[in-house]
Amino acid sequence: MTVPFQTRSIPFHGQSPQPLHANDLGGQRSPHTMSDDTWSAEEAMSKLADALKDKGMSIADMFAAFDADSDGSINGPELHHGIRDMVGDILSPAQISVIIQSLDVDEDHRIGLEELRKALSEEE
Repeated sequence: MTVPFQTRSIPFHGQSPQPLHANDLGGQRSPHTMSDDTWSAEEAMSKLADALKDKGMSIADMFAAFDADSDGSINGPELHHGIRDMVGDILSPAQISVIIQSLDVDEDHRIGLEELRKALSEEE
């Protein structure tokens, strides 16, 4: 399934329109700013759990939003975009890799729904 390319109709902070991603959750962010924070997997799950509550989403809803290609797993780029869109932070590839490695129980280099559900339920 191909997702049509769209642009935002109202630029943020005087910038030109940014492309919408299939998993864009409307998070407020500066599109080119890397997070200065060094996130651990625990901190990432805490921030995602807070964002779930703030947005009134279920874990399955968030998983579906992050899983842009609908293949049943979240890969590195999907996690990067999902965290950016949901929390507003842009993480480095190394930070994303650390998060995936710590959640990836079956070692397939992706996060499945049950892996995400387990990680987020530990935050409650």
